[in-house]
Amino acid sequence: MVSVPAHSGGGRRTPTRLPESVLRGFPGAPGIAIGPAFVFAAKTPHVPARTIANKKIENEKKRFAEALAITRQELSVLKERAGDMIGDNLARIFDAQILILSDPEIDSTVREEIEKKKSAAECAFDRVVQGTLTKLSASPDAYLRGMRQEIEAVHARVINHLLGLPTMGLGDLAEPSILVATSLTPSDVVGLKKENVLGIVSEIGGQTSHTTLLAKSLRIPAVVGVANAVSKIPLGARIVVDGHSGSVTIAPDAETLEVYDRKQREAIVPWPKKLAALRDLPAETVDGHSVELLANIDMAAEAEDVLAAGAGGVGLYRTEYLFLRQGRYPTEHEQYKTYLEAAQVLAPRPLTIRTFDLGGDKYFDDGRSAVEQNPALGWRAIRVSLQKKAPFKAQLRALLRAAAGTNIRVMFPMIVSVEEVSEALLLLDEACREVCARGDEVGEVQVGLMIETPAAVWLAEPLAKMVDFFSVGTNDLIQYTMAVDRGNPRVAHLFQQFHPAIIHSIAHALECAHRNETRFAVCGEIASEPLALPLLIGMGVDQLSAHPTVVPRLKAVVRELSFAEAKKLARKVLHAETVTDVDNLLAEFYRDHFGQRWR
Repeated sequence: MVSVPAHSGGGRRTPTRLPESVLRGFPGAPGIAIGPAFVFAAKTPHVPARTIANKKIENEKKRFAEALAITRQELSVLKERAGDMIGDNLARIFDAQILILSDPEIDSTVREEIEKKKSAAECAFDRVVQGTLTKLSASPDAYLRGMRQEIEAVHARVINHLLGLPTMGLGDLAEPSILVATSLTPSDVVGLKKENVLGIVSEIGGQTSHTTLLAKSLRIPAVVGVANAVSKIPLGARIVVDGHSGSVTIAPDAETLEVYDRKQREAIVPWPKKLAALRDLPAETVDGHSVELLANIDMAAEAEDVLAAGAGGVGLYRTEYLFLRQGRYPTEHEQYKTYLEAAQVLAPRPLTIRTFDLGGDKYFDDGRSAVEQNPALGWRAIRVSLQKKAPFKAQLRALLRAAAGTNIRVMFPMIVSVEEVSEALLLLDEACREVCARGDEVGEVQVGLMIETPAAVWLAEPLAKMVDFFSVGTNDLIQYTMAVDRGNPRVAHLFQQFHPAIIHSIAHALECAHRNETRFAVCGEIASEPLALPLLIGMGVDQLSAHPTVVPRLKAVVRELSFAEAKKLARKVLHAETVTDVDNLLAEFYRDHFGQRWR
């Protein structure tokens, strides 16, 4: 696929005035970006039908081989450039495109098309790839559908070489703008001048896509999976990218702009003068109720950001990104070094390590050919770990070793039964004995589990007797409780974090936890919302964990909040019967106690 800027192919200039509107997607990379939209449309190169004479067959095969070789060399150069920008581990994502070029099935099928159908090399390659793309589009597997992006990028490069066309890039992005595109490949992102990319909006991509990983590494705010962004966002329109909530605001009005200007300033300088005095103070309400306020991270290097934000540690370290960055399970030693690095930076603050949450939208290659019809309800998270015991125990050994002299907690994802927790604890004990048998030192770790399914909610009583803490992942809890795929525009409006069913689910699990002296945390998106903070604290949540850039605002809210008043709010909300009732109660409470501060 060849990308061309929308303004060079019939792009639309912004009307004089536009009404404010909001598009929804998924949080790609955290941060706030405000600026003009650079709309980048996608154009598939036209491949004219052409047949060849018998005597040209070998020449066409040679042309095809040369195009593959040139493309492979280009991608290797881009990978090397990416290594300089973002490190060698993350640069390995270019291996996906390089591997496509080495696919023996594609190579043999193209050569067969050339030989038997007398097709020109570009026609044969185009026909084979288009057939592959059609199959991927129909796949129920989110990862396989996402592979379209990588294959289209390779397809465009090879076809351009075969047709003698230049490979288009994003060189037209000559001034600071927010890049809006149908899709972005890793080579697109690495080819950008970082100083000119304020933010990224893409129609295609998920929270674990390669574009998302690159944007996070480069610290470019991004929102992905925004349906029809290219057609709905006018060229040059002022837009706001909220990489925390996954929203894109077109033509923000003065009030909205003021809110996001403040959030952006606070993200750049987390502790402006009016908050500087709070940084090292505890997250404590005006009437003396303490809350543990922690941060979520994806990479060990972000531990420094946690300290800068004044957080009390890490409440969620998403370790699956170690796998996704390398395309394989990291070794025990690699993990040990990574966990130790983060834990030592944070010590004595806690580092809560969630074991690999692979599967679902976080695809990994285990050598299986079967495609799951519904990956979100399939083989993922703890289900994978309990079946693939060797890499799971390697991870457990690594974190036990890193816990020596530090404060590491371990947390198991997507629990639905007591048996799963029993088996995970048994494997943790085995890992501990294996490390000790080698003569290595181990540290004591607190053990927790994620409350992400209705099954975990209604088994909270026996589960609380087995672990030290619960942590609610609200995104999955909403998905499974409400039976809604928020990536589906027809039902996305049902993805409601303040639905009474969600509030009551949290309340039930929390009650069971406290009855068994088990600490209770919330680490999902709801914990990042200042509007929700009084409710969660009033319900009795012990710990909240959000992105580091959000922590300063949350701490400011906590320190101005009355716990007694928050409990009154929680009682009212727990009697509400509709989402509208809950929304109104939260908005009224926040307005009366904080006005527009900290939002």
